[in-house]
Order: sequence, then C-alpha cells, then structure tokens
Amino acid sequence: MAAGSGLILPRLPDNPHLRGLLAEFGSIAVPAAALPPHAAMVFLCYTNRSGSSFLAELLHATGRLNLADEMLSADEVAADRRRHGHASFADFLAAHMRWRMVEGRFAVKLATLHLDVLGRAGVLDHCRATARYVFIARRDLLAQAVSAEIATQTGQWNSRMTVEVAPERLCFSRPRIAGWMAGFAEDNRIFRAFFRRNGILPTEVIYEDLVADPARQVRAVGAALGLPGLRADPAGITLARQAGALNARWREMFLRG
Repeated sequence: MAAGSGLILPRLPDNPHLRGLLAEFGSIAVPAAALPPHAAMVFLCYTNRSGSSFLAELLHATGRLNLADEMLSADEVAADRRRHGHASFADFLAAHMRWRMVEGRFAVKLATLHLDVLGRAGVLDHCRATARYVFIARRDLLAQAVSAEIATQTGQWNSRMTVEVAPERLCFSRPRIAGWMAGFAEDNRIFRAFFRRNGILPTEVIYEDLVADPARQVRAVGAALGLPGLRADPAGITLARQAGALNARWREMFLRG
C-alpha cells in the first residue's frame, strides 16, 4: 500500500485515480531519495472550469516554470508508462521532474483526488518545507457549473479542442448543473480544510480576478514563489475564454427555476 504522510490528508469516500495507480504499480510509495534533490514543488490546486489551465499557461509563458498539467490522473500515468517503461510510480514522478523542472521548480496541477494520491505516496510530506500551493477558485459557482456541463456535453474542455457535439444539440439540465455546483463547493471545502489543518497558507487566485487582470495575478503568484516581477509573454498564450451566449442563457434558465 502507499506510504503515509505526516500531513493531515482529506478523507475521501473513493479515489478512482488511487485505485488505478495501485492496480498499475502495486504501490505508489515514493521514497524521498527518489526525488531530485532540492526540487521545489508548485501545486496548482483546482476544480474543473476554474481557470487553472489558463493560469498554468500564463505561468509557463513567463519562462520560469514548466507547464503544469493533470499528469497524475491514472489513465495519463498508465499511458506514459507504456511510452517510457517506468518501473514504479516513483520512477514516473522522478522522471517527469527531471525532464520538466525549470530553475529547480516543478509545477503540477492537483485536483482533490491528486492531492490524496501525492499525500498517500509520501510526496507532500517529503517536500513540505519547500512546496508552494496556489489555490484557484471561482466566486460564481453557478457559472462554473454551467461551463462544466456544456464542456461535458460538447467534449470541448479548452479552446484548443474541437467540439464533438454541436451546441444546438445540447440539453439543459437543472439537476446536473446543481450537482456540479455541489461538487465544486465540496472540493473547495476539502482544499481549504487541508490547508487549514496543516498550517498551509496558499496563494489564492480567483478566476474572475484572473480574467480581469491576468498580469496582476501572475505577479502575485510570482511574489509568493520568490519570483518578483513575474511577467507572461503574450506570445505564449494560446487558450481563450469559451463562455458565450449559451452559458448566459443556461445560467438565466437555472436562476428562473
């Protein structure tokens, strides 16, 4: 089974990524010696449709951080193992850190399930002294939920992806949108409880503020990482906002009841 962590981890009823990784490797324990020495981890803690990919791209476009992604999902790890032949989960993580670190920092996106995986693997405890947490959330959970439901039905989770289902064929569902809202609220609660219980002060980025003034949010994150004056090169930004008239219409329909 996985190594323990001195940190107080969230109690999740089920973690399909943990189950998948244990099925893939048998163990997810990561010895401290397996990680590159003196590496500083940067954890972008997110929920779906919170702007985390945009923030990750902005930070990468500064040239001072690797592009953080969702590399810890079980299917992504299994596919990467087939490509590179990692003998263990520790080998997988260490290899990506060596390949992708920039200036001794390694950024990765964490949903609550990924946080649980790294905690059980012992990684969060190993890097406790140097890790920095960035927590990105939205004020408007209804807009976030509408965005998630549209992305689920179209198959388009970012502006670079193609639409699999035409917008005119989408179906408004109040129960599904309400379910997304409840899920996002719970994941935000889990993150905040984890930070509070472990004395972690994350850098919080609010989606609406990020969209309104990306440069200011990048500077704030940079200051927290010990990188003052951080600036993203606009040429490195390829993602665009996806919200449109359909998002506004479904939001209004939900509020009307």
